Amino acid sequence: LFQFVYLLFAFWGFAWVVSIGDVAHHDINSGYAPKGLARSFSFEDDKLPYVLVYCFVAIWGLELGYAIQHYAFCYATQAWFFSPYQNGSKVVSQLSYLTGVFSGLTVHLGTLVFGSLLLALFQIAYYVLSV
Repeated sequence: LFQFVYLLFAFWGFAWVVSIGDVAHHDINSGYAPKGLARSFSFEDDKLPYVLVYCFVAIWGLELGYAIQHYAFCYATQAWFFSPYQNGSKVVSQLSYLTGVFSGLTVHLGTLVFGSLLLALFQIAYYVLSV
């Protein structure tokens, strides 16, 4: 659910960032193309870095969301694993996942941000080099 909502807002923001470009009309001589659909955005040299930085920050934010989710899952798992048995079963708080999210956002946010930065950088390098 987080990824869907985040990507929805990321694409919405990307549309805003792309709209800073100038609209260019293309003349298509071969075949049929309605004039309203044959347009694109052209960017000057000073506006293209805005688009690239936005794409990088969007990937970084998505990686940060994954990191917080993984941390919270691991926190809940260790809370279950290290809880003592009581009457033959383990008793764990129902909110251990949310406690893990809170702990990740308050105590370990710097580590998660730095790790997600490294993952974003290496994923972009991987995709560029694999093409």
